Parts: sequence; structure tokens; C-alpha cells
Amino acid sequence: MSSSTLSELAGVQLDNYTSVMVATAIVYDYIITFPQEIDVIWNRPWSSMSAMFLVVRYLGLPVGVIFALFIMILRVYAMYDLSKVVLGILLTLYIPFVIVLFVVTGIYNNPDTRLSVADTDIVDVKICTASYLAAPQTAVHALVIPRIILSFFLCAFAIVRFIDHSLETHSALGQWQSNRYIVLLVRESVLYFIVSVIPLQFSLTSDF
Repeated sequence: MSSSTLSELAGVQLDNYTSVMVATAIVYDYIITFPQEIDVIWNRPWSSMSAMFLVVRYLGLPVGVIFALFIMILRVYAMYDLSKVVLGILLTLYIPFVIVLFVVTGIYNNPDTRLSVADTDIVDVKICTASYLAAPQTAVHALVIPRIILSFFLCAFAIVRFIDHSLETHSALGQWQSNRYIVLLVRESVLYFIVSVIPLQFSLTSDF
């Protein structure tokens, strides 16, 4: 079996393992935070913050492929009490990423893009690959690097807000205590950063 075939199979396997890891982490997070959600959301009077929390929590999964970063921006925006400065900084990073996404998609997925089927040395195994006019790894770098940068800023903003809130609470009450909304949002922000950036780093180093 050629080295290129082995590389392709390894890429497919890594992608499958990563998908299972991400799905497991998301389901686990939903399970362990559901009792807190019942306590702080469902058993209390409704507010705009409650509605925003439910929207970003339950609409995040089905539309996550397209709008995951925007949803994370909304979460950080809510954590900073709807600060327009924070929203402006994050949108300044997000909008160029969206533009690059559409441009790269248009360049690499056009009528000249072809699908080819490659036979391998393994019985009953075939791999479909796209034949591009230019090296697909260029597109990977153009999409992945801005996303990693934006994901880092989202995680950093969430952690900074959590630390700042904890210090304010300690100064006012004389004890370490954090708002449950803040704890839930920062936990999911960090989780998103972990489960999204690790696969992206693999895609930067993979030839698949």
C-alpha cells in the first residue's frame, strides 16, 4: 500500500475519531449542566437573559457547523452585559473570517472541481477525493488560522470576564462566589475552544 493511501486512510480515521470525541464532549456537557439549567432557568422568572441562554445553548448544536462562532460571540457578548465595544472587537475578527470562507469556498468548490474515486490495496475500500485546481492545503490554512485566532479571543474574553466577575464578587461580599450564568457560559466557552481548536490543529498538519 502506498504512503499516500495510508495518509488518506489515516486522515479519514482521525476525522472519525475527532467527530466522536466532539460529540461525546458536547453530550457530556449537556448532561452535567442540565440540573443547573433547571435550577437557574426553568424554576425562576423568565428574562431576556434566560431566553438568550436557551437560544445559544440549544440552537448551538444543529446550526453549529455554520454559526458556531457567531453563537460563541453572542455568549461572550451576554457575559459582558451587551457591551458594544466587546461586540465590535469580536465582529471585527468574525466578519473577515466569513468573507474568507465564502471566497475560498467559491474558489475551491466551483464547476471545475472534480471528484475522483481511488482504489486502494484494501479489499472493498474506495476513497472519494476532490480534484482541485490549486493545492487544497492553501484553503485549509486560509480558513483554519483565522478561526483559531477568533476562537482564542473568544476563550480569552470569557476567562477574563470570569476572573473579573469573581474579583468583583469577592470585593463586595468578602467571599469567592460567581454567578451561575457566568460559570455555565465560561465553561462552555472553554469547552468549545478545546474541542474545536484541537481538530483544527490536526488539519493544519495533515496532508489529507
